[in-house]
Amino acid sequence: MSGKQLIVTLLFLALGVVIGFGSSLLFLPRNTTSVSTTQGQQVIYIAVIPDYGGNGWDAFVPLKYLGYPITAHENIVGINNTIVVKAGVPVKFVIINLDTMVTMNFSGNVAVPFILYNDTENGQITLTFNKGQYIQNLPIGHTFTIPKLDINIPLPPDTVVSFNYTFTNPGTYEYLCITPCGPGMGQLGYMVGYIIVQL
Repeated sequence: MSGKQLIVTLLFLALGVVIGFGSSLLFLPRNTTSVSTTQGQQVIYIAVIPDYGGNGWDAFVPLKYLGYPITAHENIVGINNTIVVKAGVPVKFVIINLDTMVTMNFSGNVAVPFILYNDTENGQITLTFNKGQYIQNLPIGHTFTIPKLDINIPLPPDTVVSFNYTFTNPGTYEYLCITPCGPGMGQLGYMVGYIIVQL
């Protein structure tokens, strides 16, 4: 197969994936939370979208908003990125960091194990970080942090990060990015949201 044929084949393959994913979004309910349930486990999909609300206004965007443009009027107040889960049910968070910005290096001990997926020219690389493991100078652009629970997950640029957690106590837990990442940092509906844990 020539280089040109390979490129055309790859473009058609990529187009098929995009069309397939896009058409599946048509069948998603519009007013649901970003939670799906798989064999007793809740799965939450969140994307970190750079400049979602304008220049520098990065945001944690739940799956229910992906593919839907936000209007200038909505930019003023951000989006509803509240997540609702059940106490005692394992939750798998899947965070897709679309931001390519690096703002700092992360160093510290892992409190909650997580897996980092990174695509490279040679395929996908999977790195597993275990509880108690020390991380030194990992380039990141964001974190997914739940201060009340001592959860601080680094989000390197252009990666997918997943971790599991079971909330034992009902209540409202703030999640946020603690990495300096622009005006969206510290703003509800952008890089700050809430997890509501119900019985």
